[in-house]
Amino acid sequence: MTEFQITENLFQLVRKERCLVPDILRHLREVEDRKIHLARGYPTLFAYCTECLSYSDAEAQVRIQAVRLLREVPALQRYMNDGQISLWVAARAQSALHH
Repeated sequence: MTEFQITENLFQLVRKERCLVPDILRHLREVEDRKIHLARGYPTLFAYCTECLSYSDAEAQVRIQAVRLLREVPALQRYMNDGQISLWVAARAQSALHH
């Protein structure tokens, strides 16, 4: 594979990843809202994310914070879908709202 092919593939993967993030957050919200994590034996959404989904502690925390921001401010979902708000920014905003 050429250097050009590698970088082009990487750009395509990053675009796909950005498209998946809002879907993942919607699913995590459903898990939390329906308490699916409890039914599966995980005491918290964090435990579900780290133990079941194999996210690192930091990855789980960022996603959970973003889920909670989108619950509190649903209008931001549009910006998340468009890629105007990143996962990290959403998590930081949620943290700032509660400090």
